[in-house]
This record gives sequence, structure tokens and C-alpha cells, in this order.
Amino acid sequence: MCAVTVEFPAAAVEPPDDRREQRQSGALPNAPLSGHWFSARFQRLTADAYPPSS
Repeated sequence: MCAVTVEFPAAAVEPPDDRREQRQSGALPNAPLSGHWFSARFQRLTADAYPPSS
């Protein structure tokens, strides 16, 4: 097999700096680091569960 190198212009990979602030991550406010317990997220998951949990 032969290796193929593909180069993309920087604009195709990273948006301009002025657009980064506009992207929303969907994270809840005051979310802890990954892997830590987040009570508000658990409450949201149970509230949005379908079928509803009893």
C-alpha cells in the first residue's frame, strides 16, 4: 500500500476566531469536568426520559 497525504487549508479545519465564540456546546451552566458527578444533568436526563420513569 502507498501512503496518501492530504492537506486541507486551515479554513477547512478551523473556523475563523471570530466565529468560535458563536458556537454553542449545549453544556449546562456550571458543569464540572468530565467524569465528575453533575446532579443538574442527572435531573435533566430523568425529566427528559421516555418513557417517563416512575
